[in-house]
Amino acid sequence: MQGIALVVCLLMMLVILLLGASGAQIALQEEKASRFERDRMVAFQAAEAALRDAEIDIERSGRLAHFAAGQRRAGECGAGLANPMLGLCRPATPELFPVWQKIALGREKISVPYGHITGRVLSQGDRAVPPAYLIEVLGEPAYRITAIGYGTSGRTQVVLQSYFNKPAKGAGRRLGWREILNWEEVREVLEGL
Repeated sequence: MQGIALVVCLLMMLVILLLGASGAQIALQEEKASRFERDRMVAFQAAEAALRDAEIDIERSGRLAHFAAGQRRAGECGAGLANPMLGLCRPATPELFPVWQKIALGREKISVPYGHITGRVLSQGDRAVPPAYLIEVLGEPAYRITAIGYGTSGRTQVVLQSYFNKPAKGAGRRLGWREILNWEEVREVLEGL
């Protein structure tokens, strides 16, 4: 009888050990998920700030008055940080892929870093990379803005796109927006073509 009590006690201790280990593993997974969600929210807020920065660029900078769509081929953008037409793009023709799908947002010197035109300053906090945007001039007064925001690591990215209407007189307004969830996968497929 004493041997059976020892075996039962050891089995109960083993069950308790396994329950404790699985509980710790679940807690670590939840912490990892919440850290990712926080990083994604930081990236989302950065992308939203870049959309607003682009809207201010459209309303106040005056750059669009000098943008002549006829001087550019379809799908072409102003490039280089010193270029006053940086990030202003002529939309692609229907048979071509949209500009925002072709370029590496935020990495090439085609997209506008946050505040580069407007002079606005975004608190970096623990963000690794500043957000950026580009503007496709669909035809006055309509614009498509594509913005990218990064999380704390730089690997977490959120891409938002909006349509903005700026009449000749009065304030502009955002007509709608969407999040592009599969932006990286779209780019990888296009690079393979």
